[in-house]
Amino acid sequence: IKIVSTNDIVANIDTQTITKSDKYINSIINIPIVITSNKEIEKYINDIIRKDIMDFYKNSQEEAKKYLNNLPELENKFVANVDFEVKKNSDNILSIKVTYYRYSGGAHGYYEDTSYNIDMRNGKILTLSDLFKENLDYKKVIDDEIRRQIEKIVKNDKEYEGVYQFNGIKSNNKFYIQDDNLVIYFDLYEIAPYAAGQPE
Repeated sequence: IKIVSTNDIVANIDTQTITKSDKYINSIINIPIVITSNKEIEKYINDIIRKDIMDFYKNSQEEAKKYLNNLPELENKFVANVDFEVKKNSDNILSIKVTYYRYSGGAHGYYEDTSYNIDMRNGKILTLSDLFKENLDYKKVIDDEIRRQIEKIVKNDKEYEGVYQFNGIKSNNKFYIQDDNLVIYFDLYEIAPYAAGQPE
């Protein structure tokens, strides 16, 4: 028997699935439910994530109603789905990436991700600057590393030449934490065409 040591988890994650279908929209909404010993932190995190997810559903439904009422001959319903992935659940950090998918006709749907990176000792939702020493130019550190990785991709495959239009991260850039890595990611079209997906 090989014993593998792993870090203790900081929370249990359950899933609440809501399936909604009406004449305007089809939705499968998977909401993460964080369960931890500190009930105050647990409620705070769950309330924020649930509100964001349900706001997305309500906005999608309103958009579908408005659009389909104006064009009653269209038979296609809108689709608005939500799913999530736990990226880190140890070392006092919980990192959850929520994926929003919306389809309202056309060639393809639209994906957008949002991450919640939480210090489970106090419930604080972390920003990029929280992960670096004070007074460090963290944006430059990250920009240099992303440029290095893009150069490596292009060097290994010339097809990617000119695909990425990266001018530097934003101070509130999207990220998640996985193992000991900080992963910066971008929305569709943000630094590359749709075919490149969501670069990480």
